Order: sequence, then structure tokens, then C-alpha cells
Amino acid sequence: MITVMCIIHSRKTPTVWEMSRQEVLFYCKVCSCFGIDYHRLEAASKDDVCLMNVGSYNL
Repeated sequence: MITVMCIIHSRKTPTVWEMSRQEVLFYCKVCSCFGIDYHRLEAASKDDVCLMNVGSYNL
């Protein structure tokens, strides 16, 4: 979870094959919950990223 949160905070779309299965699933779940295109994390606003970081602790 911490790795995924660092990825989200960086706002750089991750390389899926460098992530574990659980990390990919969690990343996709967080992105879909907040309406963020997981293929284009760079397009997410700073506000969206802050919401994702705060909200993911409640998932």
C-alpha cells in the first residue's frame, strides 16, 4: 500500500510489470474510486492526488 501511495503522490503513471499483483489491483481500485484514468496519472490534478491519498486510507 505504501508503494502505491508513493506512486500516486508522484503523479507518474507506474510501469505495471514492476508492481506486484496486489499493488496493481490496489492502484486500479484507488484510481477508479476517484475517477482517475489509471493510464494517465499525470493528468490528475494535485487536489485529486491529495484526495486519493487521504481517501485510500479509508478503503
